[in-house]
Order: sequence, then C-alpha cells, then structure tokens
Amino acid sequence: MEAQLNTSFEDDGAINPFRFFVIKEEKSFYLGLAYFHVMAGAESIILLLKSFVDKYMGQEAPTSSTPSIVTRRVTEAWFV
Repeated sequence: MEAQLNTSFEDDGAINPFRFFVIKEEKSFYLGLAYFHVMAGAESIILLLKSFVDKYMGQEAPTSSTPSIVTRRVTEAWFV
C-alpha cells in the first residue's frame, strides 16, 4: 500500500490522475486509490469510492443531492 501511495504520477504529457489498487487478504481485500490532488478533493474521492463499494455490495447509491459521506462504519465501507 505504501508503494502505491508514494509513487509519483508520471509527467509524460498524458495525465491519468487516478491509480486504483487492490490488496488481497485471505478472506477480504482493501480497495485503494492514489490520486493527483489537484484533480479532486478528499470529499469527492470518498464519495467516489463509497459508490464503488455500494455497487459491489449490491446496494443503491444515495439519490440525495447532498449524500451523507459517512453512512456506515469504516470497516463496513472499506473492507469487504
């Protein structure tokens, strides 16, 4: 995880500001995202990852125009 988070983004002309990664455990996994911070704020990234987790878990994403960022405990939202 540390290597993914600390690897810089290449400056070769094309920009891909997001680097997703998965760390497998015996019966679970961690979903992570390293991103170029000028592209998005932390709140936006939290909502993006939450929507991925909700979709993976077969749950509907909130339809409110101001969704609640924290709708379940961190362990339920980030560790599947």
